[in-house]
Amino acid sequence: MSYKKILKVFQHGLNLLEGNDYEAALKHFQKIQQDDPGNYQAYLALGQMLWVMDRFAEAEACLVKAADLFSTASHDTKEFKWEENPLINIALARCRDSAGKTAQALALLKTTVKKAAESLKAEGKISARALQIQIDKAEEWEQMGLAEEAFNVLSYAVDLYIIKPWKIIIE
Repeated sequence: MSYKKILKVFQHGLNLLEGNDYEAALKHFQKIQQDDPGNYQAYLALGQMLWVMDRFAEAEACLVKAADLFSTASHDTKEFKWEENPLINIALARCRDSAGKTAQALALLKTTVKKAAESLKAEGKISARALQIQIDKAEEWEQMGLAEEAFNVLSYAVDLYIIKPWKIIIE
């Protein structure tokens, strides 16, 4: 299948997902995986969709596969400054938290948010300081034995300082 055709199928799957037609979206993303088994974006989208459907084990497997595929793919260094994709790690952390694996989820989310703060600081972005404040708050909660609260603080920070500013580009 041509790259343009894959993108068309991918966009159609996203449209189905936005329309809450999960089973149809599932078939579309599975088609992309069959036609292009190295497409990390399809695994990311499928993992997020399965997470929404409360199919946590399958979602986690897809998200781990997306992370593996992303780490071995070549990327434009101007777009991707890390060896890992933070959006994949964030989705994986949220999936693990939903599955009751809060300690694993918190560890992954904390590492990802710290890398984001370092990257923002290196770029001279003021949001780096605000993100560091949230990291410090989360670590305080964690030290008090309140891992779920720490996770929630970081999850909110992710939405505010990492996900919203990013533009998702499908090459």
